[in-house]
Amino acid sequence: LICSAWLLYFYLGTLTGRLGPLRFDPSELTIVTLYGAYIPMFIMMMRRGGLGVFKGRVMPLLSIGCCAFMLAAAFIGSFTDVCWYLAVFAVIMLTAVFFDRR
Repeated sequence: LICSAWLLYFYLGTLTGRLGPLRFDPSELTIVTLYGAYIPMFIMMMRRGGLGVFKGRVMPLLSIGCCAFMLAAAFIGSFTDVCWYLAVFAVIMLTAVFFDRR
């Protein structure tokens, strides 16, 4: 059901252009969500022991820097589109909470 909402949004916003200021390409802006989600994973990787200095400290720090660069580039490049995307993403994810059966 949630995937259908994203498909409908993609169709209306990108292919028909009927959504006004919400008209952006969600296939490009989802990078913001992915790179934002990678940062906590790299932090958890740094907290876990037994990986050595290179795998446990150097690579996660470099990866966090790269993620921060990609997020900054997305916000600088298209700030309003990113903000609208995050608003739509939050609304769709909050509606998914109602369908959670836990």
